[in-house]
Amino acid sequence: MDALLPGSGISLATGSVCPGCQRPLLGFAMDACGCCGFHLEGRLHAFPEVILRMHEIARSWTPEAFLAWARHRPAQLLWTLRTGHWRNLGYWVAEDLWRLWARQFASLKGRMKPRLVDELALASISLYGIGEFAPWVKLRIRGARLDFQFDSGTRNILHGNAEPTPFHEIWTFMPTGQPIEKTDHQCGTCAGGLDFKDIDCPYCGCPVIPEPGPWLLVGIRPDLRDPDMYRSPFDASAFGFPDSN
Repeated sequence: MDALLPGSGISLATGSVCPGCQRPLLGFAMDACGCCGFHLEGRLHAFPEVILRMHEIARSWTPEAFLAWARHRPAQLLWTLRTGHWRNLGYWVAEDLWRLWARQFASLKGRMKPRLVDELALASISLYGIGEFAPWVKLRIRGARLDFQFDSGTRNILHGNAEPTPFHEIWTFMPTGQPIEKTDHQCGTCAGGLDFKDIDCPYCGCPVIPEPGPWLLVGIRPDLRDPDMYRSPFDASAFGFPDSN
């Protein structure tokens, strides 16, 4: 899904210049200068053009507010994988994407070759890019986590490493048009406040049916496509380890 999104960012005739080469930045599709390759990681969110564009595609949002909103999502994704409550991702993941993940992980488990992803140690979340002609925002997620595939009969590891392994991923989000106030989950029956992990409403007892909030994740891909590294467990375009499909 991520690959289908436009790759062009905000075209700048004038305005921000690269801190590395002092030339005008050509766009904000990624956090690197198109002329000298200077990385703007950790700085992109502060550019006035980026702040303005964020407000245009998602009213009342700032890059800082978006980063704060996204900070807990990697841990929530791993909690979902560990518990199997995929539907809870409906708050902030596109339905076709979380359903695809659910099928793929279930398929590996059914073939007695489950993939374990756990023990997240999040290092950083930074703005990677923002679109001009389509409303998307990309984040770079860095950290480490357990990620390996094993034989459920022998418990032998088939792929991956039993120790936490660094990962770098690009997550693409699109706004839904919901107001910024929708960042707080509410029960659709009694309007009581909900935690992401709630399966039933703690107030009225009704089963929780998550409704999309202000942003939806539409794709995850590796930041570095190194053939010697195994694939991201959430890259829908190339799921699994190289020889596990």
